[in-house]
Amino acid sequence: MNVLFDPYVISRVSKQIHMDNLGTDDAKHFVRDIPEHGKTEKFRQERIFLFTEDTVEIVVANIVSITLRKVIDAMQQLLVVVE
Repeated sequence: MNVLFDPYVISRVSKQIHMDNLGTDDAKHFVRDIPEHGKTEKFRQERIFLFTEDTVEIVVANIVSITLRKVIDAMQQLLVVVE
């Protein structure tokens, strides 16, 4: 596989990106606030809650070393299950 990519690309992709761990409150605020990003001015007045507070609390409590990536992955898994 490495033959397909330039060594420069491989060296950039193989580096790990450091992400600080979040506290549970920060993770819960992130889940609550993320639907608000990208809204147009017309829809800013309407708040959208994809998950109940209890659901977010349970999911976040079960994540070890909370990062944004882990929170996003966990919440996406819930959305897939609900579909």
